[in-house]
Amino acid sequence: MHRFKVGQTVVLRLEPQGRHDVFEVVRCLPELPEGEPRYRIRSRTNRGERIVREDEIRPAGQDPQLG
Repeated sequence: MHRFKVGQTVVLRLEPQGRHDVFEVVRCLPELPEGEPRYRIRSRTNRGERIVREDEIRPAGQDPQLG
């Protein structure tokens, strides 16, 4: 089951220090065979898109120390 919704803003969990790119969820994709949900996200700065697993993103504005 997908935790994030289309239109929600997220950031990458392992973003390099000093980089704070914000992404928007543009599509929920089928889960991997292991059951991990996937998403297509789009950068708000350069409009580039990528596909990520749910464990690679967190809600924008969430304290990284909390996971």
